[in-house]
Amino acid sequence: MSFIEGYLIGLATVIFFGPVFFTILNGTLQFGSRAGLIVTAGIITSDIACVSICSLASPFVASNTSQLWITIVGCGVLIGMGIKYLIKPIKYTEKPIKLHPKQYAGFFSKGFIVNFTSPFTFAFWLFNATEGVTHYLQTLSFVSFLGAIVLGILTIDILKVYLAGYLKKLLQPKMLRLISTGCGVVLIGFGLYLVWYIYAKLWV
Repeated sequence: MSFIEGYLIGLATVIFFGPVFFTILNGTLQFGSRAGLIVTAGIITSDIACVSICSLASPFVASNTSQLWITIVGCGVLIGMGIKYLIKPIKYTEKPIKLHPKQYAGFFSKGFIVNFTSPFTFAFWLFNATEGVTHYLQTLSFVSFLGAIVLGILTIDILKVYLAGYLKKLLQPKMLRLISTGCGVVLIGFGLYLVWYIYAKLWV
């Protein structure tokens, strides 16, 4: 029961279209499904890190100081990536771009950092870790619940990668550039929202 409930919660994240989604979309459209899967691996690794931290050190994560620094870093990352997407839009290529092994680390880091530096990621895992502790008193059931959430998120992210790869075959070069520009604008928008979030939390 704990596994099924957790997996359904993970699948429900399909409704979230935040920075993570646009990072997967941009990487897949520009460099192919392999790049998208590497970004996804970075995202899932950061989720595992987040849920571990939230389960073991929830008071530290929930503190205002920790949330402030996570949010500040997140602002810089999102705005920087958004500007890059605006300056260097997706280039249409008939053949898949061959990735150099050194680029793998870059895509992995991009997925990890975008997800890990979002205060909303920690809020999501803090909530689910708290709910898990409340409803599942046995350690095995608790771990099964959180692990199933991660698996559900992984399932959705992989589907996003292959959907983006399929869409690339249907889209014209001009449309791909528009999508890249849209991704950049959205990421900058999320970054500016985090700036407002910091301001509202500290000074309003």
